[in-house]
Amino acid sequence: MKVLHITSWYPSYNNPKTALWIYRHIESLNLAGCENTVYHVESARSLFEVALGKKELLGNKKYLFSSQIAPWFLLELIAIGMVILVLFRERKSKFDIINFHIAYPNLTYWHWIKRWVKTPIVVTEHWSAYHNNFGMASAGDVPRIQHIFRQNIPVISVSKALSEDIKRFSGASFPSFIVPNIVDDVFLNNNRVKRREFFFMISQWKPPKDPFPLFNAFVAFNSKNDNKYELQIGGYGTLYDDMIQWKNKNDKHGRLIFLGKMNANQIVDKMQTCALFLHPTNYETFSVVCAEAISCGATVIAPKIGGIPEVIGESGWLLSSWCEEDWFHALCRGVQFDDLKRGSSAPKYTPLKIGSLYKNMMKSIIDNN
Repeated sequence: MKVLHITSWYPSYNNPKTALWIYRHIESLNLAGCENTVYHVESARSLFEVALGKKELLGNKKYLFSSQIAPWFLLELIAIGMVILVLFRERKSKFDIINFHIAYPNLTYWHWIKRWVKTPIVVTEHWSAYHNNFGMASAGDVPRIQHIFRQNIPVISVSKALSEDIKRFSGASFPSFIVPNIVDDVFLNNNRVKRREFFFMISQWKPPKDPFPLFNAFVAFNSKNDNKYELQIGGYGTLYDDMIQWKNKNDKHGRLIFLGKMNANQIVDKMQTCALFLHPTNYETFSVVCAEAISCGATVIAPKIGGIPEVIGESGWLLSSWCEEDWFHALCRGVQFDDLKRGSSAPKYTPLKIGSLYKNMMKSIIDNN
């Protein structure tokens, strides 16, 4: 199967860790025997830059237009123009399917050109912005994005929750498929090791993450347990300074330990040895970090929202809300969890398994085109 991938997010020389989940999806198709050609086509608001056909980090070709002052409708027009350039460049290639990763803005004006494109297309979507209507009061405030999904284009989402968000947002019914994200190989060796008396959490600390109700709950829980537990916190982000200030004001026993940025092996060590992995967030379309923790054998506690229940399954506790009281009771239950019952979701999120599922989904779309 020959697949042309057009993605608006992708790792680059300037941002090598951007959208690694998309890169891993495409790599999984390589493992499944697909022949993949990748174009990074991005029209964005940032420092002015133009790149047309530039060779990039992972062998893809980058088509980029970036300007802080360009209105969105102009960026949308430029995006479809760059898509047309790519399709013209590849006009003699016999692709079986075109996979657009992230629908907006590259497909905003797809209806202008779709009659001339005979190859089946599919959208693979990751974006949580559909959940809150792209920050608008209602979905009707962004009708051009809604219209993308009213053209009966098949959509592959990383979770059922995201698929339902897109359908609610667009008011459209379209063929939908679920292909989860991939857990990197480093997290898939689940060594059964003795759990230690600390909890672990790691994230890019920015909204919708909300660690403060959990902090309050942890202090109350730890006071009840002779302050024997540590809460170890990895990561960084716009909330990080506020989190440090909270510690300085409220952590009288010094049991909140901030670890800062961590590499993959350091994260694996913590996930394999922590008593509990905690994920305080107000929304997630999938939550790769929860999947990584489960793959390391950790018990996960997280809110029952978005795609998180699809990830956690029986490997932890889901909070009906994420208030301080709910976190407190969850911590009390979590430390009583039988270590022998800890499972691993590693087989579910391996590149080989996801690649095979992904390929079969696209074959079904091609067959029904």
